[in-house]
Amino acid sequence: MNNRLLRALQRGGMAAQIGVDRWGVWRGRDRRGRMIGVMSGAEIDVLRMREALQLWGDGQPPILLWNKSVLAPPPEAPSAKRLTAAEPAPTAPLIELILSHCHDRELRQLIRETTQHYRADIECAAQAGAAHGMNWDGLALGGRVDGGRSDRELGPAPQAMRAQAALKTIHAHLSGDCIELLDRLILSQDSRAQLVRRLGGRPSLMEPRALAAIRALHEVYKTKVRARN
Repeated sequence: MNNRLLRALQRGGMAAQIGVDRWGVWRGRDRRGRMIGVMSGAEIDVLRMREALQLWGDGQPPILLWNKSVLAPPPEAPSAKRLTAAEPAPTAPLIELILSHCHDRELRQLIRETTQHYRADIECAAQAGAAHGMNWDGLALGGRVDGGRSDRELGPAPQAMRAQAALKTIHAHLSGDCIELLDRLILSQDSRAQLVRRLGGRPSLMEPRALAAIRALHEVYKTKVRARN
């Protein structure tokens, strides 16, 4: 991942899709200006999964802008340090390594959207208190999820109730081992070595295990959660 292009995006530039799995980067927000470089679809998907890039409008081609909240003060700052890494290191979160090495655009989209939905449901449900059966203690969530109740005692908002219902459905259809893997893969963002130490098994099999868990989560969202909404 080119540091010069990352800095341009951080300083108000934009990324726009210019071809199949290719994104151009501009220093400003006018495509009539000079394009300063190109990023791969995998690099863009890693940044989007980190929520470092967000869609700007709904036009075509899609345009992405930097999400300034990613560089907010601690506790979010530690996770933002990875944004300037040239390439994901072996100690990087396994979820990012999977995205970086994946050449299948549809699979990358499935991974990115599924992980974002799961993270969003966890965070939304936490605003109204932990849903029954959830165990978030000890997860390295970057301070964004504390599992405590909101100061408001008016009851959970409708979106929080939907998030809690989604999480209960997920827990009803996935095994405890699968949930633990997903939590550590998506929420804690553990590396391959951390996952092996925690969950056991051969390091070479951790990536297929992680992909299988994400696909299972996607299937629950697709066939069980969305069917109820």
